[in-house]
Amino acid sequence: MAAASGAVVAALVLAARALDRLPARTALVAAWALLPLQLTVLAWLARSEPAGTRMLVLVAGTFVAMKAVVLQAHRADGGRPLALGPWLWFTLPWSGMNPRLFAAARRGANARAGAVELARRGLRNTIAGVVLVGLAVWSGTAWAAPVLMVGLSLVVHFGLFTLLAALLRARGLPVRVLFDAPHRSHSLREFWAQRWNRGFSEMTALAVHRPLASRLGRRRAVWMSFLASGLLHEIAISLPVGAGFGLPTCYFVLQGLLVARERAAPGQLATLLWVVVPLPLVFHPWFVRGTILPLLG
Repeated sequence: MAAASGAVVAALVLAARALDRLPARTALVAAWALLPLQLTVLAWLARSEPAGTRMLVLVAGTFVAMKAVVLQAHRADGGRPLALGPWLWFTLPWSGMNPRLFAAARRGANARAGAVELARRGLRNTIAGVVLVGLAVWSGTAWAAPVLMVGLSLVVHFGLFTLLAALLRARGLPVRVLFDAPHRSHSLREFWAQRWNRGFSEMTALAVHRPLASRLGRRRAVWMSFLASGLLHEIAISLPVGAGFGLPTCYFVLQGLLVARERAAPGQLATLLWVVVPLPLVFHPWFVRGTILPLLG
């Protein structure tokens, strides 16, 4: 299964690059078609694997498919295709979704500012996450699941992703850290647009919000962006365990409604409560039992 899934993901990468040869609008339609195609193939290949393995396989395929979408949305917006080197950095290791930052013309000494500080932050977060993961595994109880999830997030989202941002900054690419102190958010709009998983906000802005805003209006386009986020989380969370369908979507639809109705910044505490209290809709019991608890032994 691993070899076959790897071959499918590799084929997706090649297909994503080949789309640059097509007219921009045609390529964008073809890029969107890659999403259900890879889901069908990878879900079938991983059908007998543990839920955690299915999750990793589906996330990898969806990641590459959405890279293809934003690259072609960038072209449809008038952007030029990326050269091979920046294209590889953008498509494979980087989790951000803004191709414009990888255009050669954007490079420069100013982009390198802050690389050392980002490296320190990423290393600090990685160490803290490793400690929490170790404590959770050492405990070995179901009650340690939240600690394990926070530890894994610190290692991956706040650690490795920040270290990669530091590396790209050092190479002269003006990327921004993807997970930037979300606890400091004073509003849900700030949390989702600027501080939590900037890659998702970049992706929905380019592939969903901009194309729909002129047709549906800005508020409805915001709702559709959050709906798209919910559906993608269904792929990563509900589909691997075959249960809990609709709950992640409910969470993101709720967040979209709250953002659309937000008139003033409610403050840090209220913002975090609105984000955290409904989180069991995303990380529902079936996901926790299928992918998190097995890590605890």
